[in-house]
Amino acid sequence: MNSYKLWLFCLLLLPCQSKPQSPTTTQPADEIIFGQSGAFTGHFKMYAHAIQRGIEACFKQTNKAGGIRGKKLRLVSLDDIGDYARFQKNIQT
Repeated sequence: MNSYKLWLFCLLLLPCQSKPQSPTTTQPADEIIFGQSGAFTGHFKMYAHAIQRGIEACFKQTNKAGGIRGKKLRLVSLDDIGDYARFQKNIQT
């Protein structure tokens, strides 16, 4: 996958996978943290891992280039086993 397609993939995917930070959440000044909930175990684990690898590759390339406005990107992934109740719990974390 060339660089343009990787960036396009990440730009289209991130809004679907990231959890917005609430105003009360403390975030380090030198990084931007994204949350991901996915079925990392169970029948659909291959898809969750593929999405995670794609996001991490995009973040690695972005961080190597200096991040976004000097801030590094970090992905925090939680396993929801494909269960909606677990997904709801994960996005509240």
